[in-house]
Order: sequence, then structure tokens, then C-alpha cells
Amino acid sequence: WTLSHGRFVGSMMWLAAPSSSSSRPATAFAGSVASQRPLVVASALPTPFLAPGSPIAAAAAGEGAGDVGSASSGLPAACWVLGSTALLLVGRRHRSTCNTSWRGGRCPPGARAASTARRASVAQQFRDLADEGIAEEAVEYSKVARRVDDLVICVTEIPEKGDILLPNVGDTVQFSGGTVGHCIALGDLSFAAALSDPEAACELGEGYRILPMSYRPLVARPEQGGLLVDQSGTPWNAESRQAAEDDTRSRVPWFQEMVGLIRRERINSPLHSGVMGLDAFVPIGRGQSMVMRMPPATSDDDFREFMAHIIEAQSGDTTEVIVAASSVVDGLKFQERLANCEATKRLTIVSGRGDKPRIGEAVLAMNAACALAEAARDDGKDALLIVDVEHLYRAYLVLTEVVAERELAERTSRALNEEIDEMSFEQGREMWKFLAHKNAATARRRTFLGCFLQRACRVCDERGGGSLTLLAFARLKDSNKIGSLELQAKLKNLQSMTLDETLKAKAIAKIEEQLANLPEGLGLTGVPDDFIEEVKAVTDGHVVFLDAAVASSDSGPQKPRWCLDVQESVARGITSHSVQNRPLDKLKSLFYKVFLMSREGDNSVIDIGDGSGRQLDSGPLLALLQQPAGDVLYPEDEAALLLLAMDDAVRGAAARPLADQALVLLTRAKVRGDDEEDSGRLTLECRTWAVESMRQQPQAKSLEELGESGLDSLCSTLDLRPLERKRVLAVASDGETVAVRADTEAEMQAKVEDPRARYTSLRERLAYLHQPEVAGELLEAIAEPMLTDTQLQQALDLLERTVNGEELNLSAA
Repeated sequence: WTLSHGRFVGSMMWLAAPSSSSSRPATAFAGSVASQRPLVVASALPTPFLAPGSPIAAAAAGEGAGDVGSASSGLPAACWVLGSTALLLVGRRHRSTCNTSWRGGRCPPGARAASTARRASVAQQFRDLADEGIAEEAVEYSKVARRVDDLVICVTEIPEKGDILLPNVGDTVQFSGGTVGHCIALGDLSFAAALSDPEAACELGEGYRILPMSYRPLVARPEQGGLLVDQSGTPWNAESRQAAEDDTRSRVPWFQEMVGLIRRERINSPLHSGVMGLDAFVPIGRGQSMVMRMPPATSDDDFREFMAHIIEAQSGDTTEVIVAASSVVDGLKFQERLANCEATKRLTIVSGRGDKPRIGEAVLAMNAACALAEAARDDGKDALLIVDVEHLYRAYLVLTEVVAERELAERTSRALNEEIDEMSFEQGREMWKFLAHKNAATARRRTFLGCFLQRACRVCDERGGGSLTLLAFARLKDSNKIGSLELQAKLKNLQSMTLDETLKAKAIAKIEEQLANLPEGLGLTGVPDDFIEEVKAVTDGHVVFLDAAVASSDSGPQKPRWCLDVQESVARGITSHSVQNRPLDKLKSLFYKVFLMSREGDNSVIDIGDGSGRQLDSGPLLALLQQPAGDVLYPEDEAALLLLAMDDAVRGAAARPLADQALVLLTRAKVRGDDEEDSGRLTLECRTWAVESMRQQPQAKSLEELGESGLDSLCSTLDLRPLERKRVLAVASDGETVAVRADTEAEMQAKVEDPRARYTSLRERLAYLHQPEVAGELLEAIAEPMLTDTQLQQALDLLERTVNGEELNLSAA
């Protein structure tokens, strides 16, 4: 099948077709000529089709069969008539007459236009042949099996001659009624096609035919940033749409061939995300693909906030950003969110047509956005593509449902089952059959995902040196919620069951009510964990968000935060030196990720492991993972914030015994927070007090050594009420010691400081460092890309000493 549909391999392509498919060499030849690709055809065609004087013979050999010369398309060719069949051999294309590197001279005037006109003329001849009926026959044993909105599922029966006719992903198909669709997924003896016109008619049982590759859809490249366009590249703005009707913008096709390994280069430069948790602990390189697994409670607004944060981090950069939106409404909301961002100058939003999202439209918008990103990469630029995986899952879900209903997987693996059936039960026949089917399903799913998600790469310098970075967001499915597709399937099964009419009517009414109460659009409820695991398998890494990223507090909804699970998040095969920004690389932030992964709890204090004997408190480092979405950090900010957290971690570990004594005192005095959030704030303030107390009195290791002044400062720091202060002083003056005993150690471990409040404190101190009289000029120097490694290390050393409180003459430094 691959040979019969013209898959290009290297610089040559073989096309073989039986006489019953006589139209395919014609249409494929036309597509090859139109796309300026070399072609080799070996076909058993009727003699009149390739006889001297026919369009193909004239196009291939000029005057007639047996002649060898320059054809009107610029191809050297030979055509032999062999009885009732013919062999048409078209050799490798000569270089165009306007290729100066081939001819070694200047391009003759009008040569390019003449060459283009000749190719268009020949291609049109073959399109006319197809329109006249040569390729009108639809495959009789292939038909439309299901339609869900604008998504059509076609199945192919296995004919007696054993020829299975299926399109490839990216092929354009035309159904018997004239409607055109684009293949977006393949299954067992089936495929899913998104209709080019969502409202077009396509009835069940219609056949289809595969159109030449020259019919692949194109998307126009926008000439300015900040536009919202559809799959064809036409802006949705009325003024821009009118100006684009008669434009001459360059266009690129969807579903382009992937970049081969020989053209790829090692990822060696970072993509700045503006997120401390990513840049410091899970760095993303330019040309890398990463999946972001979001918690089930993530809303559409939260999605936009996380995506907008990364886009805003590209301000002042040259990265071309392309975002795929499912509908015009979604695209407009995204455009409004980034209205005042400098990065919008290089932003393009590709959306599906219509106010409501459709499965096929959303997937086509993703492919059009990918084509624009690949075009920017091929121009030597750095491109960033941001998509939502849920639409891919929805399309594949419908396809697998049809495959399961018609038992197509079992028919495909019939030969394998027969071989396994020869095994005895004792040899594990049923187990091997289960494993074979499971592995086959996994392979098909990974192939489907790999066709899109593995397009991220960095091109070698000889090919332009551009890169395409792909960030795929996936919201985890809530097991307690059911989407529209699941409800519709449940409703269909219920309607076909034989039950008591009264009970059946009540059950149907309940499901219909659930369908009516679903949110507008697709009723998206997330992606199952097993599908996300397959997405992880075909990408270069993954980032796992904690549920706290979108959790609400007692005071109401909170701004989403970059709360990452550093233990589960990983960038595979990427070294810190290659993809981290220089300041964080110098500070060895990935070393502290290992420290966080090895902690026993949120309050653990362990040895730093560098031979110095120092210990670190994990609280300040975990607070770095509480960065709110929208709080964009630059590389110098991330370096300063890491140094501030490290200073707190070292001092906090040293002051932990004093802080625990103070917490025991407060517990016995019945000073507690009103809720969990208030208790976390109280714990943080107590530990901060302990650090400041030891900063002022380094020799004081307990409350007794601090004396009454220490107790007064504790009550003032915590802003205790008069009655609470009285109880604290009474317990402290009691003869019972307030040292931490064995029965209170568990209680101390249960006290967790509020990490959000800790991050707010670190952020305020960072703003203080930015003041010109403190370290503002030093931070600007760290951001300078022209600094040598030695100069950068010296600047970071000065910043660390400033953070530690040393008196420095920074202006002179």
C-alpha cells in the first residue's frame, strides 16, 4: 500500500499500481510535477493510456514513445510500449533552469515564471483527467461507518484479492457525495478524517477515494504577529481578512514530512519559561517536546494562564510562538489575555472555525499551527508550539470505539492469533494472546501520537539551525466525571437494550439530562492517565503538576501556581549544561533537585552532601514551587531567588531546634491557627523569628539562653493578642522545660509552614535586591549575555555575599 500511494523515500519515489487503479499513476504524477519532486513510476497501465500522443506520454517524453528528451515539465524521460501494458520511467529531475548553483551562471530573465507555468500546465492536464471520470470510482469495500460532528470514521473490509486501501495520515480523501476530508488518524482497517467543511453532508455507507498529494491543504504565513487566523491562515479580523483576500503571502502545506535524524542537531540551548520550577529543576531545551500533565480541577482559564505565562517569558526574545485554539471564542479569549504583551509581536493563534469547538476542527487547527511552526524553523528561527492534547485523545477515542464495535483488531491480527492458538494452554496461550493484542494497541496509539508530537527538533546548522519546541498540555481526566462521548455511547447502548419501558424511559431521561447539563462545546473532561502515559512515551520529557497548583483556599479561588512534582517530572536525555540558562547552571540548581527528591517530608532537614557538613531546610526550596502563574521571572531573577532560598535553607536548618521549642511553647499555651492556612502562616513566622534571633545572637541555641527579651520578640513577631501573650509568658515561667521531647516530635513534624507565604517573602526580598542602591546594577550585569564565564561567576559570588548580608561596596565591585 505504501508503494501504491507514492511515499517519498530520499530523493526518489516509486509508484506501483495494478490496472484496476489506472488513475493513481496519473494523479500522483501530476502531484509530483506540481510539487517539483522526482518520480519513478512502474505501472501496468492499458496501452492507450500511455500511447504516443496521450497526455502522460507527451508530458513525459515530449513527442512520443521511445523518445528520450526534455519534457515540457523539465524531466528527462523514456517511455516504452510493451504489448498491452507500458512501463513509464521518469528519471531524476534536472535542476531548474533558474538554479544558479547548478548552472554556474545567472538566471535567464523569466526562466522561473516559465518553469512554474509549464509545471502548472502539466499538473492541470492530469487534474482534468481525474475530473473526467478516470478516478471517480470509490472503493466498494470501503465506507463511512460513523460520523461524530465533523469527524468521520471509515472502515475498510479485507477484499479477496488481499489489497487493503487506506490513506496515510495527512492524505486528502473525497467521499462519494463529493465532501472532502483530511485523514488525521489510522486504526485497524479504519481511519478518521476531519471534514474540510464541518457542515457538509457525508452519509453512512459512502465510499471514498484518495486524492493526490497536490491536494494537500495549505496555510498562509501571517506577515505580522498578534493575529488570530483559521486553518488556512486567513485572519478573523475583518480588516486583515479583507486585505488577505488578494495577498501573495507564502503558503506551506499541512502534514509535512518529518525531519530525518541526519538533519537533526543535539539540543544545546535553553527555552526560557519564566518559571523557577521549570528552569531550575526541569529545564526545557529548544527543540524539545514536553507534555504538561495538569490536575483534573484545571479550568479553561487556568489553562490560558499557564500558557500565557510561558508566552510572556518570550518577551524581548526572537522566538516565534504559535498556539492552537479549538474555536474562535477560545482564540479571542487568548488574544485578549495577551493584549499588552511584547511577545504578541511574534505570536500567531490558529483556531478552528466556529464559535463552538469541534473535534476535527481542533485537530486540523493543531496541524495548521504545526505547519507554521515548521516553516519558522526551516527559516532558521526558533519556534514554540503550544497545543492541548485532549483533542487528539477525543479523535482517537471515537476511532477506537468503531474498531472495537466491528472487531477490526481481531481480524487484523488473525494470522497472529492462529499462530498463538497452536500453543498449548500450559504454555500460556491466553497470556501471550493478551500481550500480543495489548502491544499492538500500544504501538498503534504511539504511532498516532508520534506523527504529531515527535515533530519537535533542532535542525543542524547546515540546514539553517532553527528549532521547534512543542509544549503539549494535558488535563488529567476526573474519574468522577463523564464526557459527552461517553454519555452518548451509554445512551445508545441503553436504547438498544430490552428492559421495562418505564424504567428504560427514566434511565434515558436521566442521561439526556446529563448531556444537556454539560458545558458548551465538546464537554471535555480530561485525558485518561493511560493515554497520558503514551504521550510521555513519545515526547522528550514530562512535567507533572500537583493538585495544589489549582487548589482553592478557605478564602476562595486562588491564582493558579506552578506547583510541580519534582520527583515525577523529568527531561529525558537532556543535560543541565546544554539547556539551562547560564546563571542557574553556574549555581548547580539541578543538584538541589536531587536534594528535594530525597527528602523524607516537607519539614525534613538533611545533610547537603557536598562534604561541608552543612544542612538544608527543605521549606524555602519547596517554596520556589509556589510561583503564581503570571509572575514571570527573568534569568537574573531566578538566580537571585535561588540564592535567597538557599540562604534561608541553611539558616533555617541551623535554627530548627530553636523554632521547634517555640512551637512547643505555643502549643502548650494553646496558641493555634483558626484553620490550616492560618496554622501554616503561624509556623512560618515562628521559624522566621528563630532565624532572625540566631542572626542577632549566634550563640543562643534555646529559649532559656534568649531570656525574656527573646520571648517578647516572639510575641511581637507573631502579633499575639493580650490573652495569648499572657498564656505564653505563664507557660515559659513555669518550671517545666519547653525542650522538644519524644512525644512532641511527631507533632512538630506535622507542622508545615505555608509555602505560598514563604514564596511571597522571597519575592519581596527579590524586589528589595532590585533597588539600585542594593544590587540593581549587579543583577543587570548578570543578565548581560556577553559576560565571560569567569565574569559571570564573579558576579554571582558578589550576589551571594550580598544575600548573606555581607557589607560590600557593590558600586566599586
